[in-house]
Amino acid sequence: MFYGLTNIPNKLIKSYLEGRYQRVEITKNMNIKVNSSRELVKHGVPQGSVLGRLLFVVYINDLALMLRNYATPVLFADDTSVIILSPNKTEFKEMLCQVVKDIVKWCNVNLLKLNTGKTQLMQFFTKQKQNIDIQGSISESIIPDTTSIIFLGFLIDNKIRWKAYSYELAKKLNKACYAIRIFKSSVSSKSLTWIYHSYFHSVLRYGILFWGNSPICRDIFRIQKRAIRIITSKGLRESCRELFKELKILT
Repeated sequence: MFYGLTNIPNKLIKSYLEGRYQRVEITKNMNIKVNSSRELVKHGVPQGSVLGRLLFVVYINDLALMLRNYATPVLFADDTSVIILSPNKTEFKEMLCQVVKDIVKWCNVNLLKLNTGKTQLMQFFTKQKQNIDIQGSISESIIPDTTSIIFLGFLIDNKIRWKAYSYELAKKLNKACYAIRIFKSSVSSKSLTWIYHSYFHSVLRYGILFWGNSPICRDIFRIQKRAIRIITSKGLRESCRELFKELKILT
């Protein structure tokens, strides 16, 4: 069968996919007010199920194969990104139109609907080169051109400067500092360190391989030192070098 499903009996897969019914219920204060009639599920699997995620990946697996000859698809669950690269402007526009056309055709064949409201176009370029005047469309809906997108938790701009991401990251870390300060008077120093790792360090570490060598790391490091000083009850001008060693926390 499919990779990841080889140890599951065919009868079990069949019972999971066939003969399922669903209905819509409208409730108020945990009491059912209105419900629809039960209808047979002809396509798809129950939402939120563990096996459903794997089956979805298997279902859309051929999308990447279809696009790989002239674009680079990046698939993560139901979030699909397509990277198009060409030094020639005319060829770039043609490839973009072809990619959009093939994706729409693939969705129609596979009984899926493309979410045009969440579809965006972003051009990456350097300071020396300006963006190309292009416009994509899906079913007569114009694909909006944007200068930044959220990709797997990252706020990426079209020049990969990390400035927009650093602003969002700083907001999250400042909130974590506030939480540490609030809990400081009611928990032990050990528990405070746990809170730091849960609310601060986990956010700080995410994607640090990408942005950790950019200029924004200086501002982020200042916030980290503030968190360390809150935990250890040190003043703003005291060095944090030994405090990091004492807490066994990496900068």
